[in-house]
Amino acid sequence: MYIKPGELQTFIRCPLTEVTTSITNPLPRDWRTVPSTARLTDTNVEDDRPGRERLQCIYGTAGILELRAPRGEDCEARQTGFRCETRRTRPREPRVLAEGVLRTSLAVPVDLDTGRLTQRAGGDIWLQADKPFQNYIAPRGGAQLARVGSNQPGPRDCQRARYGADRLPLINLIKNNWVCFVTDQGRFGRFRVSQAVIFPLAIEIAYTTWE
Repeated sequence: MYIKPGELQTFIRCPLTEVTTSITNPLPRDWRTVPSTARLTDTNVEDDRPGRERLQCIYGTAGILELRAPRGEDCEARQTGFRCETRRTRPREPRVLAEGVLRTSLAVPVDLDTGRLTQRAGGDIWLQADKPFQNYIAPRGGAQLARVGSNQPGPRDCQRARYGADRLPLINLIKNNWVCFVTDQGRFGRFRVSQAVIFPLAIEIAYTTWE
């Protein structure tokens, strides 16, 4: 067994590259067995519920040598043995604090911590319009936004996003483009514009805020 320095990996080598085989059945008088040899031809990992694998060194039709995988490790078959790695536990996903679809109009702030429209002094985002067809979603109250593209982001994606205080042109968000946000209370979340009406200006956003 070879342990790579600094890594949580082990390499388990098949104990023999060649095995000696012999017939063990009862034989008539004057008959005798002649031992033969068989080389290692393959390796295989058999899943053994619940979660403990069996490592198999296969010597053609001569037979199989088998070993239980180390507890808590996942193994992959290699040419002369098995590479095993400590099974990583997945980090717990944060709990959804607020989720749904909100409809808002020009200059009405949205509180993404509670999922509600709020007063002009509060909220995390709101709609702004400089001129006709120059409309924006702007962060407010210390919230920040980050465009992340057309793939729906998860909590870890939004935690790693590059945030800023710049407002985002509404026209760039209509085609199913996702935005990650950090609320004024420091919570992460995501939203996309699911519907937009230009006259009078109003949008619907589908959002999720994690605790």
